[in-house]
Amino acid sequence: AAKLLPARVNNITFNSVISDDGVMLTHVRLEILPGDKRLLNVTLPKDAAFWFAFVNQNGVWPWLESDRILIPLEQQSRGDKPVPVELFYSCKTGTTGSRSLDLELLAPKFDLPLENLTWRVSLSDKWRVTRWAG
Repeated sequence: AAKLLPARVNNITFNSVISDDGVMLTHVRLEILPGDKRLLNVTLPKDAAFWFAFVNQNGVWPWLESDRILIPLEQQSRGDKPVPVELFYSCKTGTTGSRSLDLELLAPKFDLPLENLTWRVSLSDKWRVTRWAG
């Protein structure tokens, strides 16, 4: 039996833009060492909309299985070479009022442990963060 090379996420970055009505568009970028892994399993937050995905800067056609999105990873000649995987999704993040937003950052779940996570959030200049519950 051949030994399987494990997959690993080196780093992941979330870049989110939140509209004044509380809708968040997020670009997720993972740098992954795929090893022998051929599919990345992603579960989006409840009621989120998947937009599209890229693997190594090429568009891919993921498919849905139950509540998971399966993103095909490239066949690599070397499983130790990092591969960028990107996906975009949108979701409602909370409630809005004329003078306040009550938001929750909603992230997808992956079938791999994550390391070196960064999340950048952009809001309109009219909003000010007054409380952070992290």
